[in-house]
Amino acid sequence: MTLNRMFKPSLLLVLTLVLCFAMAGTAAAEPASPYPNGAKTAPPPESDMHPEPIFVRDFTPAPGDFGTYKFEPWHKYLDSGNVSITDRGNGKVGFSGTTFATQKVSTVALKLTLQMWTGKEWIDLKEIEFKDSNDITVYGSDTRDCLTGYYYRVLGYHWVIQGTDFERGYTTGNSILVL
Repeated sequence: MTLNRMFKPSLLLVLTLVLCFAMAGTAAAEPASPYPNGAKTAPPPESDMHPEPIFVRDFTPAPGDFGTYKFEPWHKYLDSGNVSITDRGNGKVGFSGTTFATQKVSTVALKLTLQMWTGKEWIDLKEIEFKDSNDITVYGSDTRDCLTGYYYRVLGYHWVIQGTDFERGYTTGNSILVL
């Protein structure tokens, strides 16, 4: 028996084993996401991705209905407000907001609610409140760890108190996919 006859079957066996192990490693890998850009859920409705402000006459939202609103033109003390969210990388999001009064008021306040899209609904993850006295504006921000592959947004609840007057408004920020 020549060396060439022994070498060929051994080489064939080694190559077959290498190929089998390579395929087994590939089969064990996590399947690719069926959603775009590495998301783990379907995206939220387009209206939630880039909300458009609207005017509302009845300014008493249903419980849990933040919607996207401009502030009412008849507000005497509450001028406006805004919120934003940013992917900070490494599984972190930064979110912030501001409430503006038309003049110095006894209380100007802001509550930010960080939400995550489950693929079916928005769930609240964190609420944080900021208040200032005898001022015209309040700003607040926070950074939080989050799960990558999901969509997030921030809601703003803005209010002012001056004497016996209480005025409030809601804002909804754009949704972002955190990778």
